[in-house]
Amino acid sequence: MRKSIAAGVVAAASVGIVLGGTGIASAASKTIPEGTGVYRVNTDIRPGTYSTQGAIVGGKQVCSWVRGDLKSLKMEPIAFGEGKGPTTVKIEETDDVFITMGCSGWTLDKPEHEGFLSSGSLSGSLDFSSLTDTFVSSLELGSAAGAVGGSLATGSIVKGSLENGAAGS
Repeated sequence: MRKSIAAGVVAAASVGIVLGGTGIASAASKTIPEGTGVYRVNTDIRPGTYSTQGAIVGGKQVCSWVRGDLKSLKMEPIAFGEGKGPTTVKIEETDDVFITMGCSGWTLDKPEHEGFLSSGSLSGSLDFSSLTDTFVSSLELGSAAGAVGGSLATGSIVKGSLENGAAGS
């Protein structure tokens, strides 16, 4: 029974790949619509861990899915599964396609690669006073950096003096 369903999903995937996909997902989407669809990993959907509530409510089939690898215009299953209840699948960055049939919508629970900084991690984390204190302390008179910095801070180095010096503009 499992092999026949997987074979049916693979057959549907082959048709979907040839036709350019049957599902509708935006580029690098975090969700996969319910129903049947063929999605290119890293193009249509992001790699990561997805979950679904299972088979479409009132549907007459189970929720089936396949992670696939495209080789010589032929889809090779990497992993597949089916069921009526909640399901979780980890779609790898190296997968070529993800095929789903008869499933409720899928949601990305955990992206495979999250940047080392989350979108809110810089909010309020930079202390500019510590940066300016360090910069100001380097402007002490007597050091080369301080002399140049002090001249810049007071405006005593002007464009004309640079044009007449060794560093022409």
